[in-house]
Amino acid sequence: MYVTHIVSLGHDCSTAHNLRAHFNFAAAYPFDWGITPVWGGAKFLREPDCDKLYAPDLLPPIRGSDDRIAYIVNDYYGIQFRHEFPRNAGMVDVREDFKEHTAEPRCRTKSLLERLTALGEKGNVILLVRSFEESWQTTSKDYEEFIETAPIFFLPADVRFLLINSPFSPSDGMPHVRFRNMPGPNGEWQGNPGVGIAPGNVEIGGAALLALSR
Repeated sequence: MYVTHIVSLGHDCSTAHNLRAHFNFAAAYPFDWGITPVWGGAKFLREPDCDKLYAPDLLPPIRGSDDRIAYIVNDYYGIQFRHEFPRNAGMVDVREDFKEHTAEPRCRTKSLLERLTALGEKGNVILLVRSFEESWQTTSKDYEEFIETAPIFFLPADVRFLLINSPFSPSDGMPHVRFRNMPGPNGEWQGNPGVGIAPGNVEIGGAALLALSR
């Protein structure tokens, strides 16, 4: 099946990286670099507010055992920021003055959101790709809300889902591809040569089947 656009909806930057490398495109979208829980992705698609996403009072720092800032999280959407804010020498920890540096990522995300919103046109067929982090233990309620919310954001475009390591199966009739990854050397696939889909763990279903190829 032909699709006009491919969009990563998380959970992290490896999803967008692998899609760009495999399908050879460069377009970026808002979920490419953060770490986004399923419920947070649905919430942002319902309430896409970049000012709230980078509001300083909603950005508590998450500190490691050494009390240095490991990353930033948005309390409202649950999205983790690991690339957006400046880090100290060595790129190990986020700078303590990170709240003074929200303007640039906010402006960039607004631009990416405008690009994402513009995809919602009649005639577009959008492949929405979501990988799942098993340790997060996504609830069925969060999953169902995500599956229901995402297509509404892109109306009147048509959407298809590619679900990676999903703990759930889409409803009957929903066009989708669902598979489990074989782990790479570090426990996850990051485009490693020779590492791909685990045989016997592929599910294709829905009214219109989707074929993916290089």
